[in-house]
Amino acid sequence: MSLTLGMALAACGAEPARPLSFSVPWPYLEQTEYVLYDKDGKEIGQTTWTITKEGETYILGEKTRIGSLHDEKLVTVQATDLKPITSTWQRRGTPADFSLEAEYKGDKLIVKARTKDGDKGITIGVPGDAYDNDESLMMIRALPLGEGFSTAYTNVVPVTASSVKLKLKVLAKETVEAPAGTFSTHKLQMDFGAGVQYAWYSVDEPYYLVKYQNVQSGVVFVLRRHS
Repeated sequence: MSLTLGMALAACGAEPARPLSFSVPWPYLEQTEYVLYDKDGKEIGQTTWTITKEGETYILGEKTRIGSLHDEKLVTVQATDLKPITSTWQRRGTPADFSLEAEYKGDKLIVKARTKDGDKGITIGVPGDAYDNDESLMMIRALPLGEGFSTAYTNVVPVTASSVKLKLKVLAKETVEAPAGTFSTHKLQMDFGAGVQYAWYSVDEPYYLVKYQNVQSGVVFVLRRHS
């Protein structure tokens, strides 16, 4: 799931990489659906996430519809440490439709895009603590969230060929009501330096993302169902 939803992330200076500790909570096959609201509380669309185990990898999928806009994303990650291998994004239904393919090779990210203005490509360097923007909201479920938890990593955004140091901090426990039910959650702050966003993850396994708030755009989405 993308953290940006239209928010441009600027590149930042490199910091020493710190390894993250993961314990994957989801099954080999999972689907979660969310309803999207604008800043006025009006329903504007929906998004569906899927997680599929394939060999030594997980395929993390996202399909989002907002009006005529249709985004489809896939991120392939290593099953052991959730490091990104490839990332794709197809956008349809807008005047600026595009398709993008990104491949992580060592300390490099190779990005190729097809746009209305022609084919484009770029290669950028990525640090050892880099994770793909479109895996982040799922990946966070595998972190040991709890009282006092905090960490940071480099969030890489292939569509803008940029990266930013993302700082995570659990703020509190909160009860969240969603179409899927009532959940006890950890409220998480995601600090990009230029702004913050918030996410609420269920306290109980498999640690669903129950609610997400993009402060900059005003978009909120909440869990509708899971299977």
